Amino acid sequence: MYKLSPFSERCRELLRESQYEALDMAARAALWDLVDSGTMPYRTGWMQWDTTYQDNSDLRGLGVTRLCTSAEYAYEMYTHPEYGFNRDHNAYAGAYWFAPYVYGPKLSVIGDTYGETLRRVLERKGFEQ
Repeated sequence: MYKLSPFSERCRELLRESQYEALDMAARAALWDLVDSGTMPYRTGWMQWDTTYQDNSDLRGLGVTRLCTSAEYAYEMYTHPEYGFNRDHNAYAGAYWFAPYVYGPKLSVIGDTYGETLRRVLERKGFEQ
């Protein structure tokens, strides 16, 4: 157990690192939830498995992580729900596959996972509740 003043630099650094680690893990969980939900268009799996990734380039500086799809046709597919999406592999494939995580029913996935993961990370580092 740590006996640190909450105002000490070491305590702030441990908390900051724990927050970064928890945010990274929460974003990774959201990415896997996205893949498991079967909402991304899937023909060969290339867009789902190879070009959808977690971007942590601003994690340390801004505390931001992003889920990205870098396929050249992803924007067209994402913004046009009228396309006839192949639903052989992913039953719920369609446009706007990130939308449930932004303002829909899966909004709590990231927040809940972040809170639970942060608690576990802090416990592992020796902080008490």
